[in-house]
Amino acid sequence: MKEKFAKLYEIPLQKWRRRSQFLFLILLNPYVHKLSPSVSGSMMGVCVPVLNCWSCPAAAFACPIGTVGQFLGRGLFPFLALGVLVVTGSLVGRLLCGWVCPFGLVQDLMFKVPTRRKFRTPQALWWIKYVLLAVMVVAIPLAFGVDGGSDEPSGYFFCKWCPAGTLEASVPVNLQLAATGEKAWGDTIVGFLASVKFWIAMLFLGSFVYYYRPFCKIACPIGAFLGLFNKVSFLDFGKTRSSCRTCGQCSDVCPMIPDVVVMDNPLDCIRCYACADPPCSKDYRLEVDEAACTGCRLCVKTCPNDVLEGERKQPPRMKDPSACTGCRRCEERCPKDALKIVEAKEGEEEVVAPLAP
Repeated sequence: MKEKFAKLYEIPLQKWRRRSQFLFLILLNPYVHKLSPSVSGSMMGVCVPVLNCWSCPAAAFACPIGTVGQFLGRGLFPFLALGVLVVTGSLVGRLLCGWVCPFGLVQDLMFKVPTRRKFRTPQALWWIKYVLLAVMVVAIPLAFGVDGGSDEPSGYFFCKWCPAGTLEASVPVNLQLAATGEKAWGDTIVGFLASVKFWIAMLFLGSFVYYYRPFCKIACPIGAFLGLFNKVSFLDFGKTRSSCRTCGQCSDVCPMIPDVVVMDNPLDCIRCYACADPPCSKDYRLEVDEAACTGCRLCVKTCPNDVLEGERKQPPRMKDPSACTGCRRCEERCPKDALKIVEAKEGEEEVVAPLAP
C-alpha cells in the first residue's frame, strides 16, 4: 500500500488535484481571521456537498448533513440540501470527495506521514457508512424530532459525534475562548459524552496515518450518498469493456479500492483519476538486442498475457502487440537486459537490433 501511494503522485494530474484541494479549503473557509467563536459565514444558507463543518469559525457555507438532519428533525423536507446532493451526484458522482472536500485533504496529508507500514481498510467495514446515513442522519431526526426544551433538533445527532466537527469546530472554538480569556474546554469538552466525541476524533486522526481515507470508506454519509450515483453519473471514465485489457494496472495506482475495475465505476471511487492514464491504455512495441539475447525464453514464460513468442536460442517477438499492457515484466525478468518495451507510435513495429543506450 505504501508503494501504491508513492506511485499515485508520480502522475501529473494528481498535482492539480492537490492544488484544487487547497484552493477549495481556502474558498470554503475564508474567515480564518475571525476570533469570535460564533458562526462567521455569511452563506450559511447554502450547502456545499462536502464534509466541512458549518460550526467551524472559518467556514462560509453549511454542511448538508447537518442541514438535512435539522430539517427532518423539524418535520420539514430538505429540498435545497437534498437537491444539491442529488444534482452533484448525478453530474460527477463522488468527484468532489477527491478534489474539493477539506476533510479528505486532511486524510490525504496525514497518510503522507512516513511510517514503517501502511494498511488497507477492511472492505467488510465499508457498509457501515450506509447504516450511519440511514440511522444517524435520517431515522433518528425523523423519530425524535426536536429535543425537549431545546432549540437544537436531534437532526444534529451525527454532527455531535462527527470527527470533522470536533477537529474543525470544537477544538478551534475552545482555543479561541482560551485566547480571549474566557472559560475554555467548558461544556463542549468536559463530561463523558464530550470526552467520547474527542477520543473518536483522535482515533480517526491516528488511523489516517496508517490507512488511506478510512473515514471516507467507513463513516462518511455524504460519500455514501454521492457514491450511489457513481454508476449513473454524467461524468464517466470513458472506459469500455472492449478496450479494457483486464491487466489490473489501474489497481496498482488506485489508493481507494483494491482490485478495482475502472469501467465499473465502483461506489467508493472518489474520481481522483489516478488511473486516468494507465500504461495499459497505450500501444507498445518490442525492442530486442539480438547480440545480447540468448534465446532463453524467460520473457516468453513470464508474460502474463501470452504476448511474446519465440523458439529457443532465437530472439522473442510479439505475436499479439494489442494484448501488451506495458507491465514490463519481461524486461525485469531478462537476465541480459536484452529487451525493452517502448511506447509505439503509429506505424512503428518491433525492432530486433542493438538497443539504443
